[in-house]
Amino acid sequence: MFVCKLVKGVQEMRKILVLVFGLSVACGQAHAQPPEILWVTHMDTLQGCAINDVRQTADGNLVACGGFGSSEENVVLVRLDAGGPPIWTRTWPGLGSANRVFEMPDGGFLIAGSFTREPDNWFSQTFGMLRTDANGDSLWTRLYGDTNHLAIVSDVLALPDGEYFFAGMREHIDSTGYIRWRPYCMRLDSNLDTLWTRTYYITNYLYGVSPAHGADENFVIGLWEYGNPWPTPMVLGIASFGDSLWLRHYPWVNGDSPPAVTIRAHGDGYVMCGTYAWYMENSYLTGLDATGDTLWYHQVMLPSDSSAGFSAGDFQILPDGGYVLSGRFRIWNTHSDNPFMVRVNSLGDTLWTKNCGTQAELQGIGRIAVTDDYGYVFPVAALEGDQMVASVWRLGPDPTLAATNTPTALPERLELSAYPNPFNATTTITFSLPTAGAVELRVYDVTGRLVKTLADEKMGAGTHRMTVDGTGLASGVYLARLTTTEQSVTQKLLLIK
Repeated sequence: MFVCKLVKGVQEMRKILVLVFGLSVACGQAHAQPPEILWVTHMDTLQGCAINDVRQTADGNLVACGGFGSSEENVVLVRLDAGGPPIWTRTWPGLGSANRVFEMPDGGFLIAGSFTREPDNWFSQTFGMLRTDANGDSLWTRLYGDTNHLAIVSDVLALPDGEYFFAGMREHIDSTGYIRWRPYCMRLDSNLDTLWTRTYYITNYLYGVSPAHGADENFVIGLWEYGNPWPTPMVLGIASFGDSLWLRHYPWVNGDSPPAVTIRAHGDGYVMCGTYAWYMENSYLTGLDATGDTLWYHQVMLPSDSSAGFSAGDFQILPDGGYVLSGRFRIWNTHSDNPFMVRVNSLGDTLWTKNCGTQAELQGIGRIAVTDDYGYVFPVAALEGDQMVASVWRLGPDPTLAATNTPTALPERLELSAYPNPFNATTTITFSLPTAGAVELRVYDVTGRLVKTLADEKMGAGTHRMTVDGTGLASGVYLARLTTTEQSVTQKLLLIK
């Protein structure tokens, strides 16, 4: 059911199209079949384990990272076979907890997280990185930030040209001697040296930092604060050099418990996903422009007479412009939580829901990642007795994605072309990849200056298309360069205005 209305009278909500849609398993409002659970791997040998990140690697296998121990004070890296069984496990006792893992061109891994300056001392944590080879053996470890303040990583972004952006929290002692948490961000260059760090002194800031890197090269972080009377989500805009640009509050998304906030870059703006509660938990998606003003709002809600709630913890923007949300489905009268997924198209229609089964004492759902067969993988943490036990869940191809992405014959070589060329305003770059892997597609001017980064990510084998927008560029010759781990090709572009 859709209810469309124009919300007026709130400065941040200029011409917002509010799409409220229902979500119900029992009533059968989702029409497409959800993907099947292919396998679940439990990390039974690691007591007190929580997996924070899992993703597919270029060879089709998986890699996961997290922490284990009574306070997750030990870093863990796990390599998993495509079918689920662990290939190897590496641990670093007393180092802290891993938040993100990135596959490097040589097949090794770069782990980012909250690492301790003093072994097993949680209060000595700061931002850190750990580099391994392809077998998971440690090559080096680096710590960042000052030695006087505790800093906790919330998330890390890999940026173009090998740079990284950390977002998290840093303790701050105010004038009364009270310890408060403040948003804390750091940018590293391609040599992993610090470009800048910033602490942002936001009134009533409470918890949660989710970053995104915009098309304008600036950053945003999603947060939430103590509101009046309820906690309220907000987004802080940050310049590429670290200075704060703007702060937006979203008072129409609140409730009687802190709202989770996750944010992703999308087009020229962003999409924010979160959870709020009015006794029962509900989730939402909202589109933002480059300065944080609201463009649209989708509310994911259960029937009014339901005794269950859906709490979204993460989401991904899919190739067809839709979304997949992962989180917790709670049935209050049974005191049980289920890992749960919701697939939504670009208009807000719920295409399918997936209840992944009851997990007693479910503690959390980690980040969801899309695999090269249009399936999904995500970690789950649950209590078994008095111990936290982590598991990795692999779901098969999403029928709503696979149906629109029918496989074709793979190209035999790396190819790059543009049409129209010469062009005025826009041109479409088409490139073919014979194998899956890390891909960079960048546009340079004739002096070698980087003009645009169109892609810097892992891509599947096949044909891909990207649009170059020449608005704001001077007439002249430009070079589009496509680079993989094996070779590079260049296409000359001629912009005529």
